[in-house]
Amino acid sequence: MNNKTDGQLKVCIVGAGMIFQKYHLPAMLNNEFLKLHAVVDKNQDVLNNVSSNYLGSVYKNIQDVKDCDLCLVATPPHVRENVVIPALAQGMHVVCEKPISFSTEEAERMIKASIKYRKRLYVAHTRRFFPNIQAIRSFLKNRLFGENIEIVIVEGGAYGWESIANDRARIDPTDYGVIHDEGAHVFDIISQFLTDLNIPVGSLECDAAIVDRKISPNNCKTLFKWNTDHSEGNILIKLSRNFNLQRRIFIRNHNFTVSTRSLFSNELTIAFSDGRVLTIQDCSKSVKNLEQVFEDQWNSILADIIGTNKDDTRASILAESILPTYYIIDKVISSAEAIKFDSYFGEDNSAW
Repeated sequence: MNNKTDGQLKVCIVGAGMIFQKYHLPAMLNNEFLKLHAVVDKNQDVLNNVSSNYLGSVYKNIQDVKDCDLCLVATPPHVRENVVIPALAQGMHVVCEKPISFSTEEAERMIKASIKYRKRLYVAHTRRFFPNIQAIRSFLKNRLFGENIEIVIVEGGAYGWESIANDRARIDPTDYGVIHDEGAHVFDIISQFLTDLNIPVGSLECDAAIVDRKISPNNCKTLFKWNTDHSEGNILIKLSRNFNLQRRIFIRNHNFTVSTRSLFSNELTIAFSDGRVLTIQDCSKSVKNLEQVFEDQWNSILADIIGTNKDDTRASILAESILPTYYIIDKVISSAEAIKFDSYFGEDNSAW
């Protein structure tokens, strides 16, 4: 299929809710190679609002959409497979919001469909493009931490996302709450760090995992360990939708600790064992805010689709590269023990 108009790719939006309106839409409008062509949503108010301001064609089903090159899927996760595979079958490349699914098996089926229909499938794990995450990854790739490493990621706060679909109101036994929303970001960061350290996900052992309840938990605490021929270490993850935590990443060895926000930042700190502290304040000269991160993400997708990414150093969000993240999530879910959380996440954010 080739529906380009004046060098532009025609884009179909399925699920035009808050994540699309707040972040993807501005990035698309600022991109001369993207043309917003169609919107699919079951909410008539959303359809009217988005179409009247930006789009000419509105639909209730993806099967009715014609003549599009690229599809952004931002529906609630439990229905994404029902949109992604038909879009691929209709000849569209697909960008899917994270998590691609609550089920690794569904994610694998979507990837197989992208191979079958010879179309690209991406998952919008946007934090891969954060300057601070990229900076830490360069340290890991260059083996600056040595052979014995401790990684701690602490992230939590009162859940405040304004979901138009209100999908959190659903009771779904496959929805593991904080593990699938904040956790999808954090476990993807871990997956990328392991790649940089040349640590296979299969060698990662989930030593302990606790949650406050089995269905849609709001709190999770997980300890991983690994021990390979060339390195050993442990990873502590603390996630919460109830308690205000530091929202920081710490990576330690015997000589220094590197820390940064787990959210967007252009800054990281290196604290040496002798008391010296070094602060790097401009991890990126070009990406200065979250809006520019989304623009960078879309530029990376376009470079991959049109084949100009051979020298592109930006992160990849191809679905195949996302699977290890969901294998890690599976390890957490299968190991999770439900306990009562009172003040288990105290202000000190202490280790296990």
